[in-house]
Amino acid sequence: YRRYREVGMTPVQTNKKIYDAFDDADNGRIFTLRKEGKLVSSFRIHVADEPTSEIPSRKIFAEILEPLLAEGKTMIDPTRFVVDTLASRRNPELTAFTVRLAPMASIYHGVDLGLGCVQAKHRAFYKRSFGFSIFCEPRPYPGLINPVCLMGGTIDMIKDSYFHRYPYMSLRAGEGDRLFGTGMTENILQFPGKR
Repeated sequence: YRRYREVGMTPVQTNKKIYDAFDDADNGRIFTLRKEGKLVSSFRIHVADEPTSEIPSRKIFAEILEPLLAEGKTMIDPTRFVVDTLASRRNPELTAFTVRLAPMASIYHGVDLGLGCVQAKHRAFYKRSFGFSIFCEPRPYPGLINPVCLMGGTIDMIKDSYFHRYPYMSLRAGEGDRLFGTGMTENILQFPGKR
């Protein structure tokens, strides 16, 4: 909530929290990254692996995503990506370390598509980093001030773009099970900091 307020993404909330029903969905997880015990970033990731899968992006881009889901396409829908301002100034690599979760989840789950609901000003990053295309121009997103556009790409594009460009970001042996496996009860990662 604090980070969303800093960048003008959400109106003032008396409870100082951002929450929706997707936070508790069975097909989603909220990942938190901590450095020295302090929360420094977070990312929410949902997996759509059947036509009835409910994911946040489907609520606002239904006419684009529902036909793909009906065809049997599977997808990763990452949302609520935030990084603490002070922590990212001290550790510029923190953003990359956090955003890495989305392509890793795409590889682990073997999905057809990776998605991104992003502000227009961030489109170039997603195109450059993941090879994403724009699926839909910006629309209002419930609870947010700034509209978001829908971007996405195939798993092969993500591999060719992201993992080819950043091979050190690849999913390591056993890492996928630890992060995305069914036995996970806590989704907390310790940020290693500079090496």
